[in-house]
Amino acid sequence: MRRADLILPADLRMIRAVREVACSLATSLPFTLDDIDDLGVAVSEMVAVSLSGCDRGQSFEVHFEVRSSEIVMSGQVSGVGRPAVLEGVAAELVTVMTDSHRVQTTGDTTTFRLKKRIAGYSGTRTLDDNLESSLFARYRETGDPAVRDAIVERHSHLAASFARRYSSRGLAVEDLTQTALLAMMRAVDRFDPAHGASFATFASRTMDGELKRSLRDRAWSVRPPRDLQERFLRIRRAEETLTHDMGRAPTLDELAADVGLDPTEVIEAHSAGLARTSTSLSVPDGGAEHPMAPVLPTPERGFGRVEDELQVAGLLEGLNDMEREIVTLRYFDSMPQDEIAEKVGVSQSYVSRLLRRTLERMGERSGHLEPLGQAADGEDSGDRS
Repeated sequence: MRRADLILPADLRMIRAVREVACSLATSLPFTLDDIDDLGVAVSEMVAVSLSGCDRGQSFEVHFEVRSSEIVMSGQVSGVGRPAVLEGVAAELVTVMTDSHRVQTTGDTTTFRLKKRIAGYSGTRTLDDNLESSLFARYRETGDPAVRDAIVERHSHLAASFARRYSSRGLAVEDLTQTALLAMMRAVDRFDPAHGASFATFASRTMDGELKRSLRDRAWSVRPPRDLQERFLRIRRAEETLTHDMGRAPTLDELAADVGLDPTEVIEAHSAGLARTSTSLSVPDGGAEHPMAPVLPTPERGFGRVEDELQVAGLLEGLNDMEREIVTLRYFDSMPQDEIAEKVGVSQSYVSRLLRRTLERMGERSGHLEPLGQAADGEDSGDRS
């Protein structure tokens, strides 16, 4: 049996230390990661309730016992000003996540105790335990892939559990399950029963790490630098922990102090985190009834046409009546030069020369002398041909 004894200041900030000790000790037993997380939540709630009525300046004791099939936490707080009562959501959480618990205040002292057992553990080695040991012994001797597959199949529920845990992080649950199973196969190759840990615990750590790496490398819609990704994930974990410990969301300064970063670096990491997922423009977003794509702005060619017409109108005002009429007939009514000459009563060569001079003058005023002059040459030569 392993023991751990702590004497800490009666401060709510010590909850994290107690939780980390509990979770660390639990890894020596064949708990799943979900079980260890549940234990951490239950320990945090128990300690928070026990310290809620304690005067500042006091200390409290916590004792852990790690037995063959369970972990037990007990402790006491002195100098409490009011009874500690586990109720509401906290009571429901602790009841669901542990096998037994108790909080009691007598006089000015509050005592607490909780116990969590390994699910389905009977206290003696079962047929399944012996079969697993024999499978690992055979695999270490022969390296037979069929034996490894049998071990993975027996623990495939763990892979499915971890895949569901990370299913809302940007990758399909089928891909996550495949990643977890591949990680479990590598865990079989590296596992040594002689070290005392269970394969479930060993494989859980391996799958958890592999899934996190996969999400880091594949789940980002836009890939910020690696250090920025890791900073965002570290800040998010710290924010979750602080929110639980403090009973409220941490301020920017509190969060920055906890992770040891400048507030501007925290803001930068949060901004990078927005690139983790994206929404298709063809899918309704949030409370919208219709996709976003049809309502996004698109180039409108009419705007450019209006600007051109306004500019040409201003240039036409600077022409005399003959020049304005010839330009209008040629370029607005698309009339050939010979018909223009007949209409206004002049020769075609005069119309051509007048158009050239008029367009050159309009080009000078608009700042587009060369293109307008070239256009006039083209029209003139086309008509002569």
